[in-house]
Amino acid sequence: MNINDEARRIANKYSEPDEKELLLAELRRLDRRVSEKPKIISLIVGITGTLILGLGMSLIMVWSMLIPGIIIGLIGIAIALSAFPVYNRIHNECKKQAAPKISELSRRITDEI
Repeated sequence: MNINDEARRIANKYSEPDEKELLLAELRRLDRRVSEKPKIISLIVGITGTLILGLGMSLIMVWSMLIPGIIIGLIGIAIALSAFPVYNRIHNECKKQAAPKISELSRRITDEI
């Protein structure tokens, strides 16, 4: 690496970001939020369903409670299976909410180039 290139790279780290860089950072943040929120919620739903399924299995195997264990296990399976539809629904809602702002930021960034 050239000394001048390294000096420019270091100086750029400490200079004020221009408006286009700030807009791009905002665009990335919005895009990340659209995918992170549904992922976290669907993971919580899936893990909760799996734990409830495990509780039903424990009722059957440890305490020999067959009927309550089957019922609780089926409830856990239903909750775990609902994680993917929950993800899709929340993801689509987040996309609808963020779409105008993302479109505006994208247009402003591309118009300035």
